Amino acid sequence: VPVPASGGWLDLGCGQGTLMRLARSLGYDEVVGVDLSSEMLISPTADGLTVVRDDIAKYLSNCQDARWAVVTAFDVIEHFPKQEGFNILKEIRRVLRPEGVCLLQLPNAGSPWAYGVMASDLTHEEAYSPASISQLAKLAGFSNCEVREIGPPPGTPIRSVRRILWRILRLLYKCSSL
Repeated sequence: VPVPASGGWLDLGCGQGTLMRLARSLGYDEVVGVDLSSEMLISPTADGLTVVRDDIAKYLSNCQDARWAVVTAFDVIEHFPKQEGFNILKEIRRVLRPEGVCLLQLPNAGSPWAYGVMASDLTHEEAYSPASISQLAKLAGFSNCEVREIGPPPGTPIRSVRRILWRILRLLYKCSSL
């Protein structure tokens, strides 16, 4: 994440404002969240965070070029058909500063658990593997794409056991697909 001295942080699909609070804690003065759900915006609004109730694509189309240092979209892109997701990524590229960073989080269609994750939410429209989201991002104008898989978080002993089991199952899955 770039040093907060230059530019602001735009959180698309900001929900209850978790990433907005992170941006503030990292020193970003200008942090804006966009979400269509008025219910989700209650918490960040109560905390004094700047939020806009709007459609993501509409909001982006009204942003000036190279406006933001960081744009985040966690659990967002998979809720749009592929062409709309592509258009959103193109708009994110346009509103990012040249040295800016876009951070996405979405279900991994390359995971052995992908079907369960995608099927558990009727609003999911698309599934992306690490390769396909990289392709989509490059087509949208991003040049340096890095994809990381995130497993269960470490911490408590139970979480540690889950993390170890996840790594073993992930390794077995990779070996079986060779």
